[in-house]
Amino acid sequence: MKHSLLILFSLLLLSSLLTSCEKNGQGTETYEWTYVTNDVNGNTFYYDKDRVRKSGKYLFFWYLTDFVKPVGGEFLSVTRYTQLDCSVFRFKNLKLQVYKNSMGEDEIKSEGREHGEWKYPKPDTLFENLYNKVCEEHQKNYVSLDVKKREVIYWGKRDGKSSFYREKWEGLETEENIDYIKYEGDTVNGIPNGQGTFTFPSGNKYVGEFKGGLQNGQGTETFPDGEKYVGEFKDGEKNGQGTFTFPDGRKYVGEFKDGLENGQGTFTFPNGEKYVGEWKNGKENGQGTYTWKNGTKYEGEWKDEKPWNGTYYDKNGNILGKMVNGEPVKQ
Repeated sequence: MKHSLLILFSLLLLSSLLTSCEKNGQGTETYEWTYVTNDVNGNTFYYDKDRVRKSGKYLFFWYLTDFVKPVGGEFLSVTRYTQLDCSVFRFKNLKLQVYKNSMGEDEIKSEGREHGEWKYPKPDTLFENLYNKVCEEHQKNYVSLDVKKREVIYWGKRDGKSSFYREKWEGLETEENIDYIKYEGDTVNGIPNGQGTFTFPSGNKYVGEFKGGLQNGQGTETFPDGEKYVGEFKDGEKNGQGTFTFPDGRKYVGEFKDGLENGQGTFTFPNGEKYVGEWKNGKENGQGTYTWKNGTKYEGEWKDEKPWNGTYYDKNGNILGKMVNGEPVKQ
């Protein structure tokens, strides 16, 4: 009799475990939802605190929206898998799951991948509250939004001291008292950190990510003459991958270092001519290929934007001539 009861208990325990694993349509996973907040309509928001994953500077997590009434008469809850960048407070929704019942229970009614574009939560919204909570609890050295502010400040001098100031200089401009740059955006302790905009007296403008008072991360810099740079910045300079376009249609796409073209890049002209290859200090240096609109091209080494050691070809691949140490040699 005891043996029979033990077998019955084991079967019931196994059935309970299998039922738990089948919840949410995952088959092998369950969610432990942690309450975050409610919206004005009474809908409740949770996130799975125990399954937050980290990869580099990013956090990946599931959150759940539980609705008071069925949406469109169809479903009562949805879950989203989200990628979060706490360094500049942006997010990217990766996957959506829709459930007929509350709290993501029973089978998934529908699911699909989302576009996955980086977005910034609007200030003073429940999503800002949600993402701030996740960053606070899971990202080391994260500065809470309770500390971070949205401000308009100015980089300039007051009695000869250069710094960021909350008050615009309204008096007579001198070398000792002047504003150079206007900043609008996220600040920590009065210093640009997060998403913001630099506006210069010349008309130049930078919109993007900041850290420690300087442009750091992804951003866009525009100039009054129509020039534009879109790409990565580090410590106030163009660094990393980016695209620089000119008003006449010329374009450079490639690597930058300390504000100049450095590394691998492609420069194209409106007439179809282009250079593909290596750059150093803003000039063609290293191995590269220049192709003219008639099909003629030069392949080989460049030195300070001049063909140095290489070969000229016609459009059919026939050798036209060579360059040796910067001097042309006829074929």
